[in-house]
Amino acid sequence: MKSAGKAIRKIVILSCLTMSLMMVCGWGIFAQEREAPDANKTLKVDVIFLLDNSGSMIANDPQFITREVVTKFLMNLKEGFRVGMVTFDQEATLIEALSCIDTVADGERFMKSLDRIDYKGQFTNTPSGVERAIYELKSNGREDAEKIIVLLTDGIVDTGNKEQDIAGEEWLRDQLAMDCKQAGIRVFGVAFTEMADFRLIQTLALKTEGEYFRTFNSADIPAVFEKIDRIISTPRAEEAPREPVEKAEPIQVKPIYIQPSAPSLLPTETVNKISNPLPLLLSGLIIIVIVVVVLIYLNKRREITGRQAVREQAEALLPQEPPKGQAELIDTENVVTETDLSIPIQNKVVKIGRDESNDIVIPKDSISSLHATIEYRNGCYYLEDHRSTNGTRLNDFKVKENTSMRLKSGDKIEFAIYEFRFLMPEMAPYGETVMIQQSDTEPDLKS
Repeated sequence: MKSAGKAIRKIVILSCLTMSLMMVCGWGIFAQEREAPDANKTLKVDVIFLLDNSGSMIANDPQFITREVVTKFLMNLKEGFRVGMVTFDQEATLIEALSCIDTVADGERFMKSLDRIDYKGQFTNTPSGVERAIYELKSNGREDAEKIIVLLTDGIVDTGNKEQDIAGEEWLRDQLAMDCKQAGIRVFGVAFTEMADFRLIQTLALKTEGEYFRTFNSADIPAVFEKIDRIISTPRAEEAPREPVEKAEPIQVKPIYIQPSAPSLLPTETVNKISNPLPLLLSGLIIIVIVVVVLIYLNKRREITGRQAVREQAEALLPQEPPKGQAELIDTENVVTETDLSIPIQNKVVKIGRDESNDIVIPKDSISSLHATIEYRNGCYYLEDHRSTNGTRLNDFKVKENTSMRLKSGDKIEFAIYEFRFLMPEMAPYGETVMIQQSDTEPDLKS
């Protein structure tokens, strides 16, 4: 019995591996057929290094490794790149305007400016630093260049006034993030140590289509900067033109026709031919398969029942209503409102559609009256499409109608052609974001 079960499991595993290999090969062929970017075209990138110069940095970076990684970045600067530098403590200071590093004198001047990073500031005014970096990119950035802010900080917003801190965080999270998005500026945030406001940096990076990282010691900073260098040095793929969508009409219930039952598996002629052994062999094979399946089912039933009981007990302990502030949608295209990118998910079931009765109203003709819902249950959030005309996509895969898809932080959701991001600020999304917790040369103990 056990050997039969093992044999079937091996066949299933081999089948799955074969299918996976076919999918990988197919995807590779598809990727090769896609139009590659012009290798002869020089990538233009304007980068502002936004560096925390507050006094707390001296304890976390006593060897001034930040200077070293910026210097290494300059030494390997690629053609078409321009760099600038802003530091911030109680106030923001532009110590190097955007410029090319074409000569030895340019490099020496920039490296001399790095000596002004002394970690002697009293406070951490991050919003002021971001605003100054945005202003420099808007004023001196090239129109046809990628615009990047690389932010590194080890603390939270601290101006010495609690009310000003709260107002500064809101300004950074909402207005400055929107300014970056409208200007095409991506923010790559590095939260240095556990004291850094990782949630704020995560939100800022997601809203500007950048990336965010977390490090716990100065030795990890070089690896993070190398990853950032690789990302911004790779041309961004242009979006393929979207297929035209038709105007959504009110949902109409269509009758469902039940097809007549299929005829008998074996033709009458075959049944009548008693001398033909094929029906007997086929019947025997079917019986053997049924017996094996039943034995496997009985063998696993007790284990499944136990797991189900544990799961039901765990689900009973979970809150029935979504915790406030746990989840939100990021309106990346400002189709809901023009003033705020963040839409909180506060109800157990959030209705999304064109009709005014929905919780989130998307006033576009391609959106159905009731397009989709996001439901909170058993401690998780689920996305469901309600037979919308132009469909719902999750991470570029179409969501089948009336089928619940579990969401995770950082997921991309498209209602028709309008893109949103699902964000749980307390959680980092799995798969897309690099979380640096140790140097790249050390083993990953969590794997």
